[in-house]
Amino acid sequence: MKWIEATVNKLDDRTLPNMIEALQAEQTSFKSYRADEKPPKFKEKDSLEAKLFKIQTKLRTQNRTLYRPPEGRLIADVNKAWSVLESAEHDRQVVLVEELKRLSKLEQVGLITNRCCFILKMSFFFLCSLRLALTKRPKSRKPG
Repeated sequence: MKWIEATVNKLDDRTLPNMIEALQAEQTSFKSYRADEKPPKFKEKDSLEAKLFKIQTKLRTQNRTLYRPPEGRLIADVNKAWSVLESAEHDRQVVLVEELKRLSKLEQVGLITNRCCFILKMSFFFLCSLRLALTKRPKSRKPG
């Protein structure tokens, strides 16, 4: 349960980097979490459920009082926390994808702006050199 709570808090953190490369590293880390960190915890959760079921079955066959885990440690509580975790994962994935799209659009706008600035500078230099050339041109004399 502590791991689930800590992981949900980590996934709910919306402080994201403002660079595409750093955000892609964040996505890689998230994929690594899903592939490497989460599966063993899922197996642990399933194992816990199976062990409790086995204990309950043995107690039933012996007509003994069933074991009841402490409040907050029931299988239903673990399943509810797991659902919260999966929801946090989904939200994190959506945020990462949307932020990557946003940063990509900003990068494109930056490239277009840089291109426009370059064109304006070249136009300005051309006009300045044209003006300079026209002012240095000798004036024609009037026939007279």
